[in-house]
Amino acid sequence: MAVSTAGKADVPPLTTGAIAAGDALWARFMTPGSSAEFLSSWFSLLSHEIAGLTGSVLLLERQDGGFARAASWAPDAAELAEADLEALETACRNAHDRRSVTVQIAGSGQTAVGYPVIVDGEPHALIGLLLDRGGDTLDAASRKLQWGCGWMHGIVHRRMSEQTAAAHGRATAALDALAAMEDAAGLEASLRAFANETLAILDADRVSVALLAGDRLKVRVLSQAADVERRSGEVRSLTQALEEARFQLDGVIYPPPPGEAAPIVAAHAAHSARAGAVSMISVPLIVRDTIVGMVGAERMTAEGRADVLFTRVDKDVLTHVAALCAPLIALKQREHRWISGRLRKGVGKTFSMLFGAGHAGIKLLAGAILLLIAVLSVLQTDLRVTAPANVRGELQQVAVAPFDGYIGESVKRAGDTVTAGEVMARLDDRDLELEALKLTSERNQLVQKQRQALAEGDRVVMATTAAQIARAEAELALTQAQLARVDIVAPLDGLIVDGDLSQRLGAPVKEGDVLFEVASGGDYTVVINVSEYDVRLVRPGATGTLALAGFSGRDMRFRVTRIASVNTAGGGRNAFRVEAELDDAPAVLRPGLEGVAKIDAGKARWIYALARPIVERMRIFLWTWLP
Repeated sequence: MAVSTAGKADVPPLTTGAIAAGDALWARFMTPGSSAEFLSSWFSLLSHEIAGLTGSVLLLERQDGGFARAASWAPDAAELAEADLEALETACRNAHDRRSVTVQIAGSGQTAVGYPVIVDGEPHALIGLLLDRGGDTLDAASRKLQWGCGWMHGIVHRRMSEQTAAAHGRATAALDALAAMEDAAGLEASLRAFANETLAILDADRVSVALLAGDRLKVRVLSQAADVERRSGEVRSLTQALEEARFQLDGVIYPPPPGEAAPIVAAHAAHSARAGAVSMISVPLIVRDTIVGMVGAERMTAEGRADVLFTRVDKDVLTHVAALCAPLIALKQREHRWISGRLRKGVGKTFSMLFGAGHAGIKLLAGAILLLIAVLSVLQTDLRVTAPANVRGELQQVAVAPFDGYIGESVKRAGDTVTAGEVMARLDDRDLELEALKLTSERNQLVQKQRQALAEGDRVVMATTAAQIARAEAELALTQAQLARVDIVAPLDGLIVDGDLSQRLGAPVKEGDVLFEVASGGDYTVVINVSEYDVRLVRPGATGTLALAGFSGRDMRFRVTRIASVNTAGGGRNAFRVEAELDDAPAVLRPGLEGVAKIDAGKARWIYALARPIVERMRIFLWTWLP
């Protein structure tokens, strides 16, 4: 039954019942201490105004669009029966659906009336009245209720204003977080700015942001922290809590607010116990119906807070902030990737500078580079193989230690010129001299013993002594031979290119140790270590130019005489030994000099000559990895 708002002059004012109820009830209604006290006073005044009112209920709109019971009233502060409550709520739902007053029969001969409080064309509150048959008529009760609903309109407007203010606050907070992210450079900086802004918005002690890497979450930032120790047990438990919320496809509050369906919070409880958190919220970052990450907020202490536990309002705020910032986070994440992000952005920026407006200098530089490439692709030059080289004597020999001993004297060292047979060093011969004296004395004693046995005719002693004398003479001969070789002499005329024993006097040497390396003077050989990538370009008889470190201002021509068939590894590369002879060796040339050799390998275009090392290596790389 629709109720018209016109023709209310015959309805007595609401204050008539209120005055009858007493000044105390009216005073409590005008100055309520809380919303519950206001509603209780309003229902009490309404019961005095409407005769036969035995119960009433108020339903207010929730944020999800549904309605929930906000207050109920029964005479003498009694509780309404479940059947009466069900009848009133049914009448209210019918009133909501029809957008008008509805009436239905309740139990015990009573009537349930549903009345919608409509603001801006939509019902925002529902009032249910339970009337006794002996009271006011339905029309009279409806008019009185309509008269008193002005106060309900005020409540609805105030709730709408509070919701609008809350929504504005959430939008402002989200925009602040969005602005902070936009000002930051790079993904990590943006996430850290988002976490720090959210920390202040929720009055939390820590905010974490985790992004999906494959099919698992990875904690990227923690608020007010420069780095994340992902291997720590606390970060692992935090990741598990965020994964728990992600699998439920919704935000999670721990501990769950009373009166709400409890989600799965086992991982949240375990992490809170480990980290010492009192309360925690986990909310997904959703872009185009796809979860790209999670946001977690924690409170560790109740100090300075009226309520330490997170509420539904806190979750709504975080959800709103996450929903607004998630697309920017996803964009930053894409830009952070190489192929789909930074590389694409760099290529796009380059094309914009080359083909867009402005950037005349960049366009001029690009044109000059293209012109240079074109010129290099046409002009030809000498193709030369560059490799390290060193000068060696045509004949090169070493002087080694003839036996185990100690260095006694150093006469020559590297850089000195020697002649064949000239002493370069001496080994310590004192031990050998003593050994020779010992063996000489032993031999003399054995000879004397042999003579005595001969005089006595003792053939057994004579034979034994003869063998001992032979052994002593052999050992003496060996010792004298070693004494004859204590001088380390030059094997040929030339230059000592390696060996300096002046700092090793008294040091032990083993038989065969190389002490000196002597190169013949006059004729020299250039040894060139050509890379395996270039050796195919070198042919015997090829000419080239040598530049030595000691003669950097003078280039020497040479001719390749031999290419070794085996390679040597060194300096991180494989090289082949190429030998060459100098056309005109200067008199001051010395073995051991090092430099760079360039071997002529024909003609080639400039661009190929410059790019050939890279091209050759790329061919091998592609051949290795391509099927």
